[in-house]
Amino acid sequence: MYKYCIHRSALSLFAISSMSLVTHASGQVINEDRILVPAATGNGAFFGRSAAIDNGIVIVGADGAERAFTFNAATGAQIAALIPDDPPSRSFGYSVDIQGNIAVVGARWDDDNGTQSGSAYIFDAFTGAQLHKFLPPDGGVDFHFGHSVSIHDGIVGVGAQYDGENGFRSGAAYLFDASTGAFIRKIIAPDGVSSDLFGASIAVGNGIVAIGSYQDDDVTVNSGSVYIFNLADGSFVRKIIADDPGLADQFGFSLAIDNGILAVGSNQDNIGNNDNGSAYLIDINTGTELHKLTASDTAREDQFGWSIGIHNGVVVVGSHQDDDLGSFSGSAYLFDASTGTQIVKLRPSDGGPSEYFGSSVAIENGFAVGGSILFGPGSAYVFSVPTPPCPADLNDDGAIDFFDISQFLTDQIDWNEDTVFDFFDISGYLTAYSTGCP
Repeated sequence: MYKYCIHRSALSLFAISSMSLVTHASGQVINEDRILVPAATGNGAFFGRSAAIDNGIVIVGADGAERAFTFNAATGAQIAALIPDDPPSRSFGYSVDIQGNIAVVGARWDDDNGTQSGSAYIFDAFTGAQLHKFLPPDGGVDFHFGHSVSIHDGIVGVGAQYDGENGFRSGAAYLFDASTGAFIRKIIAPDGVSSDLFGASIAVGNGIVAIGSYQDDDVTVNSGSVYIFNLADGSFVRKIIADDPGLADQFGFSLAIDNGILAVGSNQDNIGNNDNGSAYLIDINTGTELHKLTASDTAREDQFGWSIGIHNGVVVVGSHQDDDLGSFSGSAYLFDASTGTQIVKLRPSDGGPSEYFGSSVAIENGFAVGGSILFGPGSAYVFSVPTPPCPADLNDDGAIDFFDISQFLTDQIDWNEDTVFDFFDISGYLTAYSTGCP
């Protein structure tokens, strides 16, 4: 009864009112709960370049020191240092992932198959023992195998963005068995061409492997794309392109998967400014775009979407060139995946210029992690993830009722943030109202 009557009232108010608009996006900023640093000094060059989290264990890569480290997310205590058995393994730690007690570390400039051919490693995350080393069966000079890594349910995906099977730097990805170290298959783009950089990002999960090709030129130069393959047999499923592709958007620069949603970073998308960046949420079963995410305070060259993570309905997006605490100090943002609304902004309490916080991000079970490479020692930060707000609860009293609707109408909230208060804002709010609170 309320919803029907208020819908009519809203339309009438829209027709006669000229009050200023209010946006509903959150501008709240929170700082970390704890800072992660390596236990031994001198071992942290570019610490924070990469990060991942699973079951309360954080892994952070320090590719300048050819190391990675695991930590307890709840306490910040270091668990193990991961060091390859066959140093030097150049750029070891450039990419990392973790599931259970298995940690994966990429070394994109390792030279086993020629200069900068690349490799990847499997470690016990708790003891630091090396279990396997992965090399592609057809590796070659400058392939950068290990530029990206991902693990899920015992399958490891490794990207080699400069592989040349489809042409110079067309790119490829490889799958391995985490338990045995056995090679499973190589994957290349069905329409790949030179300089696509297929494999620059990779995400394994939900029965598929998603592979980013951020320099794909299907729409325009470097507009970017993501390919979906069946994890069981490697068959091609679909290719995903942004609904609004643009020149040099680099859609597919970063990837993450959880609960049927693919999160895609497009770090050079232009939202009114140059290279401010965006991110997209995609239904992996249909390829349908669910939401486009942009920062509430988006600005020129922020590169929002440089890194991305998703878990249990919350998305974290890194914006490593945000300037809040000085030039290129960096930041990260949390979003509600179901609505696409911003929850909070993450910033380190000790942030400063050229620290590039948000170079890496990860999220899992109430914790968000962000890396800050500092062009030197580096650090990583653990944040407590706040419960996503109920979008329709405008007065934050824990319930949605007449008072929230009254506030919506009084403030004329620009629900879809297009700078105009109209029927689409009313429809959007009523949808959120009908959905209710989690």
